[in-house]
Amino acid sequence: MSNEVKGVKLSNFEEPIRYALQTYSEIALGKVAFDIDTASKLELTPDKPNSARSISNVIHLGEVATKLYIIAFAPDDGTG
Repeated sequence: MSNEVKGVKLSNFEEPIRYALQTYSEIALGKVAFDIDTASKLELTPDKPNSARSISNVIHLGEVATKLYIIAFAPDDGTG
């Protein structure tokens, strides 16, 4: 199975995801943090109505608060 969608490598999204999450954490003065390594690694989702996603932890004040889903849509994906 390829690691690209419509000719775009999933690894091309890693740096923008890292930048966005690091910036958000800085704006939140470190009160909100992310598992950036996991979040930035999109995986193909052939069984879903989107092309790729990652699931990672969101940490608030040192405790896991919820999950972060980063979803990549491509042309012809269904959004429900």
